[in-house]
Amino acid sequence: MPADSEDHQTANEQRTFRIRDKQHEAQVIQKMREHLGIADIELIPLEELRKSMARHGIRAEDNEFSRAIIEEREK
Repeated sequence: MPADSEDHQTANEQRTFRIRDKQHEAQVIQKMREHLGIADIELIPLEELRKSMARHGIRAEDNEFSRAIIEEREK
């Protein structure tokens, strides 16, 4: 196997890349939220959102798009 240094990264280099990538991702998401005017709105975990929707009588099964997603998951 060729020992091409550009093709091989140390674990530390990979970790550094992942951290930078996550930081960039967070910046992009923040800019998007600012553009949409929702930067100051607190985000909640998805599971908590689903529970809240259920408490308010919102059922995913009632939404055509959600039904299609559910059907695909069940295949």
